[in-house]
Amino acid sequence: MNEPAAPGAGFQWEGNDPQALVKVIEAAFDYRGDVTIALSSGEKVEGYLSNRESRGPEPFVQVFPSDGSPPRKLLYRSIRGIAFTGRDGAAGKSWETWVSQYEAKKLARKKGEQAGGGAQ
Repeated sequence: MNEPAAPGAGFQWEGNDPQALVKVIEAAFDYRGDVTIALSSGEKVEGYLSNRESRGPEPFVQVFPSDGSPPRKLLYRSIRGIAFTGRDGAAGKSWETWVSQYEAKKLARKKGEQAGGGAQ
């Protein structure tokens, strides 16, 4: 399966190509939403990929499961698929957008206070 340059929400990869896996894990690490990791055992782990180590004798990822269970360490060799299943909380956002929205809210509060509607 050909993966896009920057996978996002809805992207899925499945296979056993170690080089492709490294690329997908790097993209999943940069993704700010939850991913679902399919393991060779058949288990699926959904959560936030918080760390990865591709070098060394046992490359691994660390995941904070979305069900609140303790963090998991998953070996690369046990991963058979990764799906970008959660919404990327920062998608489409930029500093300029945040500042613009902040200024608009600040102005609205100020106008509300001047009109006597100081309840927040």
